[in-house]
Amino acid sequence: MKQTSFWKDQTGAVTLDWLVLTIAIVGIAVVVLSNVSASLYEPSLQPKTATSEMN
Repeated sequence: MKQTSFWKDQTGAVTLDWLVLTIAIVGIAVVVLSNVSASLYEPSLQPKTATSEMN
């Protein structure tokens, strides 16, 4: 295979596109879920501190 035909060859381009899209989606999901999971545990502590301040 000549070097010029290597750069013009489109074989596997769609697979690479899907791979990049999938990695981007998984990366965004990890960031969102890490932020959401951190905020899920925080409100469960607030009522306890709020009631202890009332006494």
